[in-house]
Amino acid sequence: MKQVIAQKQAIAHLTPEAIKQAFEGTNFGRTDFDVILAETVLERAAGYSPGHRATSIATRLGLLGDKTGNVTKAGHKLAFEVFYSRRKRVGGSDASK
Repeated sequence: MKQVIAQKQAIAHLTPEAIKQAFEGTNFGRTDFDVILAETVLERAAGYSPGHRATSIATRLGLLGDKTGNVTKAGHKLAFEVFYSRRKRVGGSDASK
């Protein structure tokens, strides 16, 4: 239970308003900024180098480490929350069909 609470606290500062403000003045061609952040985190976790702007924003929000660029606990939690919550809204996986 304590671990779940700690994970929620890790991303408590990432409100939709805070995420929108972090992307202020950028043009990614879309406005699903939480998904852009989650994709950036997953790309870094897989060893890829996502774009500089998205990486800078993710680092500033504490999703990637300052010096190493490694994914932080907050980054893992955000990516899980974004993709898991979207999957639940859509109705689950089609893997069983």
